[in-house]
Amino acid sequence: MPKFWRPLLFFIFVAAFLISAPIVVLYTAGYRYQFGANKIVQTGILNVASFPKGASIFIDNKKQKENTPAVIDDVMPGKHIVRVQKDGYTSWQKTLEINSKQTTFADDIILFLEQAPESTTIALTTEPVINKSTKQWIYITDDGSWIEVLMKENFDTLPKSLLRLPKQKLQTYSVKWTDTNEILFIEATGTKQAKTLLNVKTDEQKPFDEKLSALSIKNLSDRSVLSIKDENNVAKIIAYLPLGSYIFDNSPNPYFLLSDTSHNRLIIIDPTQTQETILLNVSANQWNWSKTGGALLFSDGFDVAVYSPTSHRQETLTRVSEPITGLKWYEKGSVAIFASKEGIEAIELDQRSQRNKTTLVEEPLVNQFWFENDGEWIVWTIEKDSGVEVVRKRLQK
Repeated sequence: MPKFWRPLLFFIFVAAFLISAPIVVLYTAGYRYQFGANKIVQTGILNVASFPKGASIFIDNKKQKENTPAVIDDVMPGKHIVRVQKDGYTSWQKTLEINSKQTTFADDIILFLEQAPESTTIALTTEPVINKSTKQWIYITDDGSWIEVLMKENFDTLPKSLLRLPKQKLQTYSVKWTDTNEILFIEATGTKQAKTLLNVKTDEQKPFDEKLSALSIKNLSDRSVLSIKDENNVAKIIAYLPLGSYIFDNSPNPYFLLSDTSHNRLIIIDPTQTQETILLNVSANQWNWSKTGGALLFSDGFDVAVYSPTSHRQETLTRVSEPITGLKWYEKGSVAIFASKEGIEAIELDQRSQRNKTTLVEEPLVNQFWFENDGEWIVWTIEKDSGVEVVRKRLQK
């Protein structure tokens, strides 16, 4: 090789390095040439997570090499159609804005199995009452001579008998769960009413004494008064309420949740406040707290809304034309599930682009629903001529 080629090749390699090195550094730092804008921009980051994991990610219909959960750090700024899908499950899609040098999150995606309801059903004579925390069922059977209070741990277990009484003198009877996960059996004979507490763990039965409660509500001529007794049995007024017929429902500390059964009204009270103790006062006949107690789903029968007591923020998620018969948080993420005459639907809280809705059950006339095995199954009831039918469908594997 002639001597003059050696320095020439050296200068060529040096020039190539000086040109390519900044390009590699800029590329590694996330800089790309945006052809539409004819300029160099820095890419954004997309963080995607789903339940279940291992779902495919598509950006503008281009499949990414990563599956969920994933952090994709080379997305060009601008609006992109992001789709997450997994074989056998419903898909998720949303148009998201990706900003330069910023992370966009899509990390609360719930995918549901696309499966038909299970063929095995359970026939009951009355609608079951579901414990919101333990998911146990209680229901009453009536053979004409005897009534019996039965409990099931879940869909697969055999019922357990808790109480059996002759029917001949009973006029009305009902059951409900208490805050302590005991069963309150209410019976009426003539003008007399009796309430019995049934302990599902010890099978103990004892009369129910409402005077034992420290909280009480007294109705005056124009309003109701909520008070609490201290350790010296002295009542202290917490709040004045609109006149109504109130019952207490489960609520996270420090809040009190009261339902006015005569006006379909829901009130949340914070007893730690000295002035504005009433946080929420709305029309509602369905409600459900999230697992953490940080958000309350509620409905007046046609609207599905969410309320946060910490931020005092209220937001409507959707409105439907058919009356809502059930409303619950899904146990795997921030997704609201509601039932109506048209079936059972899921709606996400993320309002970017649009809120994704998923039809879980295409079954008319659903009375109520609940989840079992931490959201693995959805169980619902349908009213039949002969009584009530209990059906279930798998949502997750």
